[in-house]
This record gives sequence, C-alpha cells and structure tokens, in this order.
Amino acid sequence: MFVRIKTIKAKYIMTGLLISLVSLCVVSAASYYVSYSIVSRQLDMRMQAIADRNASDLNLWLNKYKLLVDHTIADIEIDQKFDPVVLKKIFVEKVRLSQKIIKDFYLGTKDNQIYTASGWVPQPGYQVQTRPWFKEAVADGSRTVFTKPYEEAIGLDQKSEIVVTISRTLYHGGAQLGVVAADIRMQDMTNTVRNFNFGQNSYAFIIDSDGDIITHRHKDFLPSKNGLKNIASVPGVEYSELLRAVREGKSFTAQSL
Repeated sequence: MFVRIKTIKAKYIMTGLLISLVSLCVVSAASYYVSYSIVSRQLDMRMQAIADRNASDLNLWLNKYKLLVDHTIADIEIDQKFDPVVLKKIFVEKVRLSQKIIKDFYLGTKDNQIYTASGWVPQPGYQVQTRPWFKEAVADGSRTVFTKPYEEAIGLDQKSEIVVTISRTLYHGGAQLGVVAADIRMQDMTNTVRNFNFGQNSYAFIIDSDGDIITHRHKDFLPSKNGLKNIASVPGVEYSELLRAVREGKSFTAQSL
C-alpha cells in the first residue's frame, strides 16, 4: 500500500529516518569489515606464533643431532682414537643413544676407507670423496653441514626411507683425515610436521631455501629416488612469495599445495 506524505514536517521526519537507516547500514558494514580484519589479523598472528614455535622445536631436534656429531668429532680428535675397532664402538654407542633415529654413524677417509656402526660394506667402485656428505663437509672446512634429504633403500626388500646426512671434517695433527657423518631418519620429523595443528583445512610442510620440498602430507611431493620435488613445479602456488618468506625467515600462508 502506498501512503502519500502531505505535510512538510512529515517529509522531514521520513527523510531523517531514511538517512539514519542508510547511515546505520554503512556503519554496520564498516564495523563488520573492521571486526573481520581484526579477527583475520589475530588468526594470522596466532598461526604465525604456532608456526614459529613449531619451527623452533624442529630446529632444536636437528641441532641435537648436529651437536652429537660435533661432540663425537671432538672426542676422537682429543683422544686420538683412530683405531677402526674403537671407532666402531663409538659409532654404535651413538646410534644406540639416538634410539635409532640415527640410521648409521661412520667415518669416510681421504684414502677411500669407510668405517661404519652398521658394518655396511660399499659396493666395488664406491668412492667416498664423491659423496655429497663428504664433499660438502670438506668444502666447508670445520663447519657441520646437512645434505638435502634423499631416499635410501632399507635391506634386501628394497623398501626405502628418507634420510638426511649430517657431516663434518675430522682433523688429525692439523691435516684433514676424513669426514664423520650420521644418517638421520626423517620419519620422526615427517610425522611431527604432519601432526602440527593450525586449525581446520590447514596443514604444515617444510621446504628449503631452494624451494625443494622436504616433508609434506602428500606422498607425491616427498623426496624420491629421482630427487626432491621443487615447489615451482607445483601448479597453483604463490611460490615466489613463499620462497622469499623462507629466505627471510618469515612465515607465509599459501592458498593451495
């Protein structure tokens, strides 16, 4: 039903009501936007805090095994225990103390000898000096280095697991004797990352500064015998921003991966 407003006073009243109604809608919309922005920022800050805390825990986890390698080298250099039998006892004890997180502990020498906790014997033609863990440690002098994760066979059934090798050069009398290394099973870290909880429809994964995916919930993105999958090869990901955040030590929220 249409009602005609006859008096000037009534028209002013109606106009005022309309202006108030429009203003109320605008204020409500603005309040909603501001509230949404505040909540979104709070969620982003909460997620960043969780991510930072989890990243710190992972760094502590890796650093524990780095220190184990460092202390082992210090013990060998101080005590000058270069006898293969003594070395094996030391390495076996380190593996035991790690509760088998360390798959193997070993020394590779410049004259192509290798002494391992597991008793593993390399195939004919195996060259210690060509292995990434040896070359990278020698190149970095006295610094402890981490290789990129890689897939390694387990026993005769050809099953495999993802490992990363931590290594450092061993010196004797100021001369380079070889490289001490430990193979670290990544399954424990992978499981830990998979269990990170950031809320509904979210998950965590790890990439390095080159954009290579280290751990991920999708098997297709995990390291394989063909090497690591790079995030740049995954469609639908803002990988340039993600890589920049990783290199700057910051967190980043990806829309898909």
